[in-house]
Amino acid sequence: MRFFVAREAFGEGSGAFRVDYAPSGEPPALADIRVASATQLQNLVVQHGRADGSVPLAELAPDRIRALSGFPVELGRSNVRELERIVAHARSGRHDEADVALTAPVVLEEQLKPLLPRRRLQVAVLNGLGTGIGDSVVGATALRSFRARLALQVAEVRIDIVSRRLDKLAGLLRCLPEVDRIRPAAISLADLLAYDAVVDLGGMTSWPDFDRLPMLDYFLIQLGIDPTTVPVSARRNHLPLPEEARRHARERVAAARRGQGPLILLHPTASEPGRSMPETAAQAMADALLARPGWTVTSLLPTKDSRLADLSSASTDVVSFAALVAEMDGIVTVDTSTYHLADAFDVPSLAIFTTVDPRLRLRDYPWAGGLWLRGGDPWTRLEPVTAARHLADLMRRRQASATKSSTPSSVTP
Repeated sequence: MRFFVAREAFGEGSGAFRVDYAPSGEPPALADIRVASATQLQNLVVQHGRADGSVPLAELAPDRIRALSGFPVELGRSNVRELERIVAHARSGRHDEADVALTAPVVLEEQLKPLLPRRRLQVAVLNGLGTGIGDSVVGATALRSFRARLALQVAEVRIDIVSRRLDKLAGLLRCLPEVDRIRPAAISLADLLAYDAVVDLGGMTSWPDFDRLPMLDYFLIQLGIDPTTVPVSARRNHLPLPEEARRHARERVAAARRGQGPLILLHPTASEPGRSMPETAAQAMADALLARPGWTVTSLLPTKDSRLADLSSASTDVVSFAALVAEMDGIVTVDTSTYHLADAFDVPSLAIFTTVDPRLRLRDYPWAGGLWLRGGDPWTRLEPVTAARHLADLMRRRQASATKSSTPSSVTP
């Protein structure tokens, strides 16, 4: 985490998520000092920098602030080298020995000892659970284990999420029972000092093991939890959505079905072009799905293909998007949040990867399959008919499991 004060008034965001920064006096009051991730601080410099190179903020020495009496105990992995790590990784794509050393496991229970005994524990999680929907869904699963372990030590636990992407993620984060409150970044140092402990998840993707571990394991380690101690039953995603959102999604999906067959979501677009299907690949994938007898294919993104049921008007935010995913019978998607959401609702999904091993993303999802298109132009390796067949197999397995679990077992007296 980094600390700064405003040299002149400026702000960002809108509505409930707007943060206004006012110039501070000398020395600055605690309420004037702001706490941000290195990435957010860099973004503020870029967004509000002047043509002459000046910026409307000044960074403060972090060591002096961390040494303040009452500074919250840092839980999970230490993020004191966040800025150095991000800069080094951006320059060379490599990590130095100091960063690698910080990947050594930490033990949450040991970190808690200085805080005990106490009846109430307030924890701030900085940088949210990442800046993406998929990150937040998986991060919430790890946070569930984190909160449960805190509850073994303390009677009352409160966890607040501090995020700079509440414009995108607020609806999702409000659905999480693991989260008590969401707050827009950057919070003041005065606010931070009101917490007993802090978890700093800034600069997530610059850690040496971010793309070497299953995503859930990465989050658990960040939170000071040994992944091998988390049971399989606690590894699945869970997202309790508002009933109104579920009802609206069911109505829209029912109207979109063409016949009694399954409704299949084709989601070809990710936030990064390298993970998105080219138009020709998406067209071929749609052809293969539509060739399956009785299948209706839908899109939650605007589409020019009249053969697809266009549900984009029903997908207005992350909550409505998740509710629509929950109503699908099967999904073909690129590497984006869709398959993480599908796991939360037991929807079979086939995810197509071009940049990372599917096993690092799908290990804990029993109804998800992965295709890894590697090397050269990866999308030329896509075999749409085989992919459609793979999804059909996943759907049959899921249906067989549901049928088996709903069949009463015979009991011999």
